[in-house]
Amino acid sequence: MNDIIILGGDQPCGAYLLHIHISEDLNVRIGRFRQGSPIPFPRGSALYLGSAMARTGSMTLARRTLRHATRRHPLSPHAIRPKLLDELITFGLAPPDIQPPQSKRPFWNIDHLLDQEAAELHGLDLIRTALAIETGLANLLLADPACWPIAPGLGAHDNPGSTHLLHVHADDLWWQNLPR
Repeated sequence: MNDIIILGGDQPCGAYLLHIHISEDLNVRIGRFRQGSPIPFPRGSALYLGSAMARTGSMTLARRTLRHATRRHPLSPHAIRPKLLDELITFGLAPPDIQPPQSKRPFWNIDHLLDQEAAELHGLDLIRTALAIETGLANLLLADPACWPIAPGLGAHDNPGSTHLLHVHADDLWWQNLPR
């Protein structure tokens, strides 16, 4: 799929949705989440909602999404990373000389899943806004019958009781309409 959609104004910050394809059933330890017990991730599609609200530095949309498209050394980055880099520069979200990270240390819950070779980042929607919309987007998606939480609370440190990592069972039309 490798779709990258950039919506909104001219802000360097905002919310993002990561489209993840999981090619085989996985059991992944997500740091200290659930005391390090492995979390089952079913084969299929997943969606992660995040935000990057900084206007400069390592917490901008560009830096955060490039980080997500990178795996720990010696694993190869996600195949979408070169296209993402080009799009970020084209849309003015990153300077022409930006360098993606060569490796990363897991920090966010999603890092542990994205470091798995069977989990491939294959699409992103970036919403450029200075408004904090991540929780509203999560609530909207959780109300959609095509989405359900992989594990309650996963990926939502700043929104207790919610989850920002969802399993999605939907056709291509659903994914095409997602940015709307």
